[in-house]
Amino acid sequence: LQGVRQSQAVVGEKIAVVGLGLLGLLSVQILKASGCKVIGIDINPASLKSAKELGADHIFLSDDKLMTLLDKVTDGYGVDSVIITASTKTNEPILLAGDILRNQGKLIIVGGIPADIPRSPFYEKEIDVRFSRSYGPGRYDSFYEEKGVDYPYGYVRWTENRNMQAFLELVADKKVDVTSLSTHRFRIEDAKQAYDLITGKSQSQERYIGVLLEYEHRHKLEKHTVFHSIHKEKNYEPQDIVRIGFIGAGSFAQSTLLPVLKKMKKKVSLKGVSTSKGMTASSTAKKFKFEFHTTDNNEILNHADIGCIFIATRHDLHTPYVIECLKRGKTVFVEKPLAISRDHLDQVQKTYEKHPGRLMIGFNRRFAPSVVEAKKFLDNKISPHMIHYRINAGFIPKEHWIQDAHEGGGRIIGEVCHFIDLMGYLLKARPVSVYAECFSGLKEDITNKDNLNVMLRFDDGSIGTLNYIAVGDKSFPKEHIEVFGENSAVIIEDFKKVTLSRGGK
Repeated sequence: LQGVRQSQAVVGEKIAVVGLGLLGLLSVQILKASGCKVIGIDINPASLKSAKELGADHIFLSDDKLMTLLDKVTDGYGVDSVIITASTKTNEPILLAGDILRNQGKLIIVGGIPADIPRSPFYEKEIDVRFSRSYGPGRYDSFYEEKGVDYPYGYVRWTENRNMQAFLELVADKKVDVTSLSTHRFRIEDAKQAYDLITGKSQSQERYIGVLLEYEHRHKLEKHTVFHSIHKEKNYEPQDIVRIGFIGAGSFAQSTLLPVLKKMKKKVSLKGVSTSKGMTASSTAKKFKFEFHTTDNNEILNHADIGCIFIATRHDLHTPYVIECLKRGKTVFVEKPLAISRDHLDQVQKTYEKHPGRLMIGFNRRFAPSVVEAKKFLDNKISPHMIHYRINAGFIPKEHWIQDAHEGGGRIIGEVCHFIDLMGYLLKARPVSVYAECFSGLKEDITNKDNLNVMLRFDDGSIGTLNYIAVGDKSFPKEHIEVFGENSAVIIEDFKKVTLSRGGK
């Protein structure tokens, strides 16, 4: 498909496809769907037959009669473009393209061939030579392929992902037939036979086009625990004064955590703060009266007087710093999420169980006065309850660091954990199963999984639903919680108002 795009083919143009293997036969069909006159060229009569069956207007063997036949179908002008989908160690397809292209025609190289281009006739005809990078714009760009930073729709209409979408639509509309191109199927256990076939090592002389490897994907999944807890209690003697160090001091730390700690002068001592930028560390230390500041996190980790460390970095750094703190026997307060992958979570659990340090995660909604009242009201519940939690989260652009899978983990891991925690806390129950659906729209600026419906089942039989919404109006309240059960109801509105109802009162 990207090769066809490079040709800039338009309705009625005469395009030659040289090499009618799997890629060539796909190209023939895409060109026909684009309204072009397609000429298939190959050295194998069977491949020519397949091209004709899939819609090629003309098929020609690559032999001495080719030029005469092409002159007839192009009125002596030559073809508008040549797409080479052949694979060979010689430059014969390029020499052929030079002969059959019209003046100022285009040569697009898709297949694996040497790019040995002679000056004549490419100079005389001013032939435009183009290579087709697999998949299209975005290929080999780590920001696009790994981090999901898309190119603007208005400037790069056909990216790697959008090319794939277009191809699937061609298949769905039956304008491209992949079924007839799939000539062989092998179980994954027999993959060597498949490779022997396509590399010519097989005794069989069968003709192949598309070879599929099949995986046994319908087996039953092993049962595993989706949710788990660490159940190791650790006892500590209370200290008269807690000496605190900070690793990271972003907006939440400076607007919420540090102002509270600064007021607790008789109970805490703010020893040191470390941030990646010296100016931030210096200004934070001055504002909140830390004894020292640094850009070296090890100075906080290894400081003998610091017994408690707050971790307020970006999400991907939470796990490694928690582990280093626990190994040193420190008490740790880490902002959510504790980890952005199951592997990271397992590492924290193993470290926690082996070392004396203790750990708390900043799930702060538990401590809102409205939640404290609701918790008291629900504490004696016996039967299952129904809880509904709606979050009008607001829009965050795809380029924001929290959307980065490697830095922020995305908004589900980075923020939805807050709401799952609060639901379980109010119900005094642990989630045992989860089902979720997100948007499937294609609007470029919206991250589909930022708009989410989740259903949770808890171990006491309760059911919770969570609606996480990024496309709402910011002026509307952000969080709304409803709990129903045992002829009672609790409604918490943005943590500013709580309504408790029981027995008609």
